[in-house]
Amino acid sequence: MSTKNSPYFDLGAAYKEVADANGVKARLLPGLMLAGKGLFNVGRFALKEVLPDATRKMANYHADFARERLKDDSLSDDEREKLVAVRGRAEAHLKKLDVLEARSRERAVQSELRRARYERLRKARREAWEKEQAEREAWKKQQAEHGH
Repeated sequence: MSTKNSPYFDLGAAYKEVADANGVKARLLPGLMLAGKGLFNVGRFALKEVLPDATRKMANYHADFARERLKDDSLSDDEREKLVAVRGRAEAHLKKLDVLEARSRERAVQSELRRARYERLRKARREAWEKEQAEREAWKKQQAEHGH
């Protein structure tokens, strides 16, 4: 991945690996990795950014269309019934999208909290290890000074 906060691969670095390789065989694997990372980035963007927005827009379109058409007094009972069903499905889909987005935000918050907790624990362990190493070195120095 390109940075700690980015969900996408750094294609610039992957391209540099291809450009820095000497010979056809040496460029084959980095070239395939560049292509795979590019496909991954496109797929991730489509699934995480484009698709949710497109489904929300379509659901809004169908709900709005049904609401407007239902204002027409000349609709038959069958047409009115179908439009009510379309509006209901679209509104249910929008509610489902809201729930999914809320869950996704909650998961992101929980993930960030876990990462922060892990970093604090890692820092505390590193500090404890460094303190222990310093105490060992001081003890060794003291032993060497006293001729032990």
